[in-house]
Amino acid sequence: MKPVAAILVNYHAAIDTIRCVQSIAEQTRIPDCIFIVDNAATAESRHSLEKLKNFHPELKVFFLFNEKNHGFAAACNQAMKAIEDQGFNGYFWLVNNDTVADQNALKELLEEAEKTNAGITGSSIELPGNRQGGSATIHPFWGTVKRSSVFRNSPNEYIEGASFLISPECFQKIGFFPDDYFLYSEETDYCYAARRAGLSLALAEKSVIKHKAGNSTGSELGKGKVPFFIDCLLEF
Repeated sequence: MKPVAAILVNYHAAIDTIRCVQSIAEQTRIPDCIFIVDNAATAESRHSLEKLKNFHPELKVFFLFNEKNHGFAAACNQAMKAIEDQGFNGYFWLVNNDTVADQNALKELLEEAEKTNAGITGSSIELPGNRQGGSATIHPFWGTVKRSSVFRNSPNEYIEGASFLISPECFQKIGFFPDDYFLYSEETDYCYAARRAGLSLALAEKSVIKHKAGNSTGSELGKGKVPFFIDCLLEF
């Protein structure tokens, strides 16, 4: 099986990022390396995150510290470019830093990806308020998504970005995320591009990720509150 590089983006949430990395380290199949991109890094966040460097003997952890916050898509691209420059040829696993992965999350992801030969494979996402996600349909005009926890036998067109496994073939065909997405919709665009390139999407229903949701923007989805900042991101 091909190697896996996990990518996490941190933005003023080092505690969540550390908890996420710890859950990844407890996997039955751990990634070959983790790249953590710290946007708008502070001395405090750098000090906290660098403690992860040697905390697990089999997990290689690398860091990219950015003075400014250029957005989620740009940070993922930065990490993928750094990994690619090292001669890496494997899966990129993009994981939201405010998630906790179940023990078999990556194992199940990889098994589904290999079995289906999918360009993009996602996990079942457990959201606040007992809501479920993982895959969705895309509105043909607005580009918005309607979540679904059931992938098979339904017209799913989207994999949720909280756990987003990109195959080597998909990355070769599609490449990086468009940098004009700051936050939100970058995975929608990527799924659309993958499908246009003739690649399939898959959901590993036994791969479970618990997602706090809204941590980067301060939204309190569990309370039904969406800040004006999110409206701006979705409009522009």
